[in-house]
Amino acid sequence: MNLTKTPPHDAFIGQACLACFNRTPTLSKCAGCGLANYCSRECQKKDWKYPDLGLFTNDHKRFCHAVKEMDRQARLPPGPFPPKPTTTMVLDERIDDEQMERRRLCLRLMGANFISFVERSLLSFEPRCLACGVAPRHIKKAAEQGIATTLALVPCKDCKMTYFCSDSHRELSREAHTVAPVYGGHDELSQCALNQEMRAHLWCEDVLNRTPGGWNYRPLIIHPAWKSIIRTNWRNEFMASVIEPSPEAAVHGAEPLLRVHTESLSPVMSSIYAFELLHKGSPWTKRKTLTIHILACGAHDHVVYRFEEMMHRLPELQELEVHYFGYPEGGLSRRAGSDPTRDAAESPAGTLCATCKAAGKVLTLKVDPLSSEYAKWLGKQKTKPDLLMAHSLERLVMLQVAPLAKSRGIATFFTSPFREMAEAHYSTLAKDYTTLPDVPCARNPWGSLRTEPARDRITGVHSKYGWMLAGYWPRDV
Repeated sequence: MNLTKTPPHDAFIGQACLACFNRTPTLSKCAGCGLANYCSRECQKKDWKYPDLGLFTNDHKRFCHAVKEMDRQARLPPGPFPPKPTTTMVLDERIDDEQMERRRLCLRLMGANFISFVERSLLSFEPRCLACGVAPRHIKKAAEQGIATTLALVPCKDCKMTYFCSDSHRELSREAHTVAPVYGGHDELSQCALNQEMRAHLWCEDVLNRTPGGWNYRPLIIHPAWKSIIRTNWRNEFMASVIEPSPEAAVHGAEPLLRVHTESLSPVMSSIYAFELLHKGSPWTKRKTLTIHILACGAHDHVVYRFEEMMHRLPELQELEVHYFGYPEGGLSRRAGSDPTRDAAESPAGTLCATCKAAGKVLTLKVDPLSSEYAKWLGKQKTKPDLLMAHSLERLVMLQVAPLAKSRGIATFFTSPFREMAEAHYSTLAKDYTTLPDVPCARNPWGSLRTEPARDRITGVHSKYGWMLAGYWPRDV
């Protein structure tokens, strides 16, 4: 496996080599687990055994033996094969329960205490018939018992990411797949249309991987005065700056490229939106210094030039301090502009732009305790942040943070990648006066436009920071 990169989604559904990510049509399925696919024997050998290097490493040998044994022990559910079609909601519940049990059993057979990202993805995104939920392992087991009425799953000819076990099941699912809007999706698009968007995202990632510094998109438009972002959008603000530096975008279209870049820009744009939404009537745009606390964010979010965008939009802002909570361990603390070589892996671009440096602006980023310890940590602090951004918190952590944030009058903005989770967590907060939100659950207009398939589901998508779960107004306490 390419240990420096996460496999693309099509490698998890058997349409790209799991080791080198090659999309050749002559892939061979692993005879053991039936989940991994390779373009050559060399790639399969390379992927067979790796040292334990962390969550993104795939020791395929151990995983393969576990899945093979798990499938050998499994039995087909009683009833006709393939099963009768049912609603996607019922299928999602069944698949979620089944996958939870498969992960538990897989861990036991592997003799491991965690399952890697790659292994989890191979299990979660196993192709299934949209109408009945049948997977290739079910078809194989039915064939062994002499009751199979279908030979293989066939992908949708348009999106190639949804599967059907027969022509009749394809016809039964046509409206659900190509017409009905997806819950949690955007612009009333169907699953087929969203899948085609995700295909375009894979192309964009290929373009960026081939382009030196391609992922380090850095919009350098410096605004002479503050301009509200409440009534504008990603396309208005960033489309021109995506097209200009990218010849590929001019040829293939800039829309997919823009959607991919919004994922890394969303933390800072969501923060600016939260300031404007929550600090109504206050002169926050005139402040010389601002402090933001961000909980449970991904490792790529602390890249310096992402939050430099806030300095470009707030001309009077001289010093911005961003604290991150949520890494497995602390240790990163950097002062932008002070050392261009430090933390090069996290910030290839190095320092603030020449204009910001000439103006004496300072951007400081720090990693602090785990998000699960934030409430205890904040309780000991004498000062409070100007904004608290909380992304994808576990329910228990959210219930610790929310009452503290409200009681201390901290401007707070909770987000979630899943609509279902956002609505459920909002309902939980709304039941108690001590956590009753001031701002209701809604789509975050500055969430990522890059959709991803939902895990352990037959349909559905999510996007990072996509839903505003709840918000609290700032108050003097």
